Amino acid sequence: LFTADLLTEGIHFLRNTTPPYELGRKALAVNLSDVAAMGGRSVATLLSVALPPDVSDEWTEAFLRGYRDLSAEEGVMLAGGDTTSSRHDLTVNVTFGAQTGSIQVDLAQTNSPDAELIQLPKVTDVITDLLAGNLDTPNARIHNAPVAQTAEGLWLGERTEVHAMTDLSDGLASDLRHIAEQSHVGATVDLERIPIAPGSDLVTALTGGEDYKLLF
Repeated sequence: LFTADLLTEGIHFLRNTTPPYELGRKALAVNLSDVAAMGGRSVATLLSVALPPDVSDEWTEAFLRGYRDLSAEEGVMLAGGDTTSSRHDLTVNVTFGAQTGSIQVDLAQTNSPDAELIQLPKVTDVITDLLAGNLDTPNARIHNAPVAQTAEGLWLGERTEVHAMTDLSDGLASDLRHIAEQSHVGATVDLERIPIAPGSDLVTALTGGEDYKLLF
């Protein structure tokens, strides 16, 4: 398996609200989630970064430390990559190589509504916390430090009952539609069983995104 993902400043994150250590971990985690959704085991990564002139050596070291620490936790080797300069914004690109087992997957994108979803609270609450500099709130922590379900993805990928899987990055409503359309099936959702975070609501639980749980 091969996968790649970009994180672009101003689109996917704000540098002044995302600690460099957590951004380093997140850059790896969102890709680990993609591999988990394909039932694979990550082997090695390539990390490429475009750095603007106002990024300090201390920032870069903290970013790489976060990337390295999660790599060690997941047993994934950083095999190489590239660095270049940027005139303004920071861009991070991660490319993954992964192995698969005896996987029965028709569609390499899924998520798991049966898992315990830690639903991202209302987007407005997340933005409010981040822009106010409150980086230690539950809202900010969930946004800045996602956790990939790597072990669950590998286990599910070996189950013959699982034919399609994706990670919930865009929200259950959107990702479920994608998987249903590609598999030429429909789906019925029991709305009463959708976990809703305190202070959130059903619409946000279905459309908020960045859950990084597995739907299958």
